[in-house]
Amino acid sequence: MKKRLLLCFICSCIGVMANAQQLQYSTWTRFDTYFNDTVFQHFNRNSCTFSSPDGLMVSSNYTEEGNVMTIQDVMGPAACSPTIVGTYTFIIIGSSLQFTLVSDECTERANSLTEGPYTRMPPKTIHIPSDFQHIQQGIVAADNMDTVLVDPGVYYENINFLGKKPLMVASRFLTEGDTNHIANTIINGSQPLDPAKGSVVTFESGEDTTSVLCGFTVSGTFIEDAGNAFSGGGVFITGSGGKLLNNYIQNNIVSNEGWAFGGGVTAAGPDVPVEWVVLRGNRIVNNQSISQSDVADGGGIFCYYNLILVNNQISFNSADGYLGGNGGGAAIWGAFGPVTIEVSNNEITHNEAETTIGTIDYNALGGGVSILFDVTGRVSNNVISYNFIDAPSNHGSNGSGAFIQDISSDGFVFENNLIQQNNTISQNCHGGGLSLLRSNGHYLNNVIQNNSAPNGGGISIRGVNNNAVFINNTITGNTATGGGGGIYMMLSTVVLINSIIVENNSPIYPSILQYSGTLNVRYSNVGGENVWPGEGNVNCHATFLEDGYHLSQTCQLVESGIASINIDGIWYNCPAYDIDGEGRPSNAFPEIGADEVLIVSVPEPMPVNHSSFAIYPNPASEKITVELNGETTIINGEISILGITGQELLRQQVSGPKTDFNVSALPAGVYFIKLINNDQNAAVKVGRFIKN
Repeated sequence: MKKRLLLCFICSCIGVMANAQQLQYSTWTRFDTYFNDTVFQHFNRNSCTFSSPDGLMVSSNYTEEGNVMTIQDVMGPAACSPTIVGTYTFIIIGSSLQFTLVSDECTERANSLTEGPYTRMPPKTIHIPSDFQHIQQGIVAADNMDTVLVDPGVYYENINFLGKKPLMVASRFLTEGDTNHIANTIINGSQPLDPAKGSVVTFESGEDTTSVLCGFTVSGTFIEDAGNAFSGGGVFITGSGGKLLNNYIQNNIVSNEGWAFGGGVTAAGPDVPVEWVVLRGNRIVNNQSISQSDVADGGGIFCYYNLILVNNQISFNSADGYLGGNGGGAAIWGAFGPVTIEVSNNEITHNEAETTIGTIDYNALGGGVSILFDVTGRVSNNVISYNFIDAPSNHGSNGSGAFIQDISSDGFVFENNLIQQNNTISQNCHGGGLSLLRSNGHYLNNVIQNNSAPNGGGISIRGVNNNAVFINNTITGNTATGGGGGIYMMLSTVVLINSIIVENNSPIYPSILQYSGTLNVRYSNVGGENVWPGEGNVNCHATFLEDGYHLSQTCQLVESGIASINIDGIWYNCPAYDIDGEGRPSNAFPEIGADEVLIVSVPEPMPVNHSSFAIYPNPASEKITVELNGETTIINGEISILGITGQELLRQQVSGPKTDFNVSALPAGVYFIKLINNDQNAAVKVGRFIKN
């Protein structure tokens, strides 16, 4: 009896020691004896007391340094005297753990512990519904490192991970890769057993990013003034981490008389250290947070934690609060200490922040995404478009596309984002595309295009603590009904290098409206009647490709930028790549704007006549047409398609005024056309196109 109980306790404490060795908690066994380590959830990190059904209690303490553990039986019919303390060392080799006796007068206990190595039990797969009818039953039965694999179907339940880690809860998308399993394996949380805990999925007992939800549709929650259940309609994470992979989190609503947040996903709580949360490959759509008398945050996502948000679709979500709405698509806060984020390659579109009356401090903020307070990290390669702010004009709103507030870290990087077609109906809104309030950071290679707002159609930069650096951005086609079609600036310190601010519209100062503050502009193309003051600045017509931000090869902004420059004793360098990830500079000097034009080196001579050719459609998905124009209108030669490093990928013979070229097999990216016209004594022409 005693040996069995003692081994069961040791299983629990070994979970702690393995954690000290940066191993995951797991089930351990020696020989053919099986131990369930779920009892470990009730122990503290460095000490534990285990009470067994027959009354035996055992306590343990250990030190991480030196891997020393002490064991003491507290009480029970088979216990050693509680005054007898055993001391042991342990080592972990591969998947085995071995104890070595240092001293212990309790011989039976010593013999038991040192009899042989413990080895990790192989993980098992629990099948739903063949092994258990409900997903939660499978989680309860699972040990750490197990997988709960769920067949297609609709499961009306609200599941809790119960602190288990590692644990994979997944649909058959995990094993088969068929996205139909995501759509057809539905966890519907519309019938919670406890109305005060209505979230469909909950992580609340110390889970981490090895606790994974993969491949489900998570939907059906409508939480309305139910106890403290005013957040996390789809997924609720608190006091824990978690990982969400390839899920459809949709059609969830959190509605509350007071504060409401995280209609789709909430990860929040005053935890030290701050947890990590990973959302990758999810579709987070049509979720809402609604407050009838207070504020609403994060229609799609609300997060206080360290965050990896990559390759998600975040669309058609809304944050609608009577006193303010913030982060229609996502609201990311560093409210309880510094948080680090990676937000990249997401589509953040058609979201809305709205308010009924607003307040002087809140109103509507970040129609697409808001990032506030003690945050550092990177926001890159996102599409932020067609987001909206709906707010009255009695108080100011900010950032129909993206809003960034009180970021003090110079390490915050916002780069390679497409911010387009964001709008508002408010007559008191700053920053149609992007709004900065009292924020630092580096803003690189962004395209801010065709947005609108009363002030700062493209960008608004305000606040006395603003020290923002903008390098190689393209800001075009934006509209402000008040002032500053491209940029609106007040009380801030801003450096602007290698950037294009042209073809923006406003009744006054269509390119830049600087009310106050310090603005250093260098090597930039700023539209207006005169050249903007500063070294290397120009005022010229920028010629773009059809997308409005890739430069034509003949544009005079090619090689007109600067690689590095000293301004007031600080060196600023252009980014090492452009918005497409291509190296910068590709030639002697970088371009002005977000795009770097690659000129492929070819051994043949360039043409000496005035002939040229057009490539359309551009961008293309299935085929391109190459058509010669100018003095020579007949192609008689060959066309090659080259990669960005100059390698030849495809070639075909051509004859006639134009030819079609099948590019459907090419991966998405930037490619170059090399046309050799034999009738022109092997004259060579080079053009570029983009493959969607």
